[in-house]
Amino acid sequence: MSHVWAWGPAGTGVAYAYRYPDEGELFVFDPSEETRRSLTRVGGQITALSWSPDGNQVALAAGGGLYLVDLGSGERTRIATYQGVVGEGWGSGWPAGIKWSPDGTRIALVVGRDPTLAPQGLVDTSVVQVLDAGSELFVLPFRGDPEAWWSPDGAQIAYATNVQYRTESGSWVMHGGQIWTVASDGSNPTMVFDPGCCRAASLRPTWSPDGSRLAIEIWRRGESTPQWLVVDIGDNGDIGEPEAIDALTVKSWRGGSFAAGGGWIPGHLGVTSVSASSR
Repeated sequence: MSHVWAWGPAGTGVAYAYRYPDEGELFVFDPSEETRRSLTRVGGQITALSWSPDGNQVALAAGGGLYLVDLGSGERTRIATYQGVVGEGWGSGWPAGIKWSPDGTRIALVVGRDPTLAPQGLVDTSVVQVLDAGSELFVLPFRGDPEAWWSPDGAQIAYATNVQYRTESGSWVMHGGQIWTVASDGSNPTMVFDPGCCRAASLRPTWSPDGSRLAIEIWRRGESTPQWLVVDIGDNGDIGEPEAIDALTVKSWRGGSFAAGGGWIPGHLGVTSVSASSR
């Protein structure tokens, strides 16, 4: 039986939940005292969870609902409803489908493979719902598996999305990726990088620690190693020209080890397996 887990901020422990299909139960384990306590049970499988930056709450996705659980009282509040899948179904499960802003006031909920929102029956369309105090602010539409990253100051979100390019004859559509940024209130969507039609199999953005630059990891079709570029993000919205950057610099911006696709970040989703007898 597998489970999802997330490290909390320093000293808060580990939150985890077994992935039972009909009911989810959230636990917190304190490594220093080797104690475990159950915080809440919810209907449906828990597919993603994430600690708030201050360590006082855990957000979890289960059964089409996003919940906040208070670590002190165990009180649970449902703050959003979604259709689709959060935090599973692509890659290794990194990053989580629940992304807190750095100040803990907003959440980007990454929902994958939602056929009800797909234009023209394209079932790979995904969305990011951005929430503020339980109310939905805006939705970012995606094609393919979504990536969304808060800037260090929480003022912007960078995201990678697939787009369509029509050939000169107009007979069929080719696909490619782009990197965009948007303000945390949904305003000023800006395209940051476009490699051109069919030149990238995947793109991944990474903010510099001061939020002034955005690095882009590019996996080009037919190549075995990625390319790394960086663009300047001006205060007035100006976007600089892409320049080469070394991979170690970008990995240092992500923090953590070099495992799980390029960097481990505490609080993000982990998926592992345990025996069914441990239930």
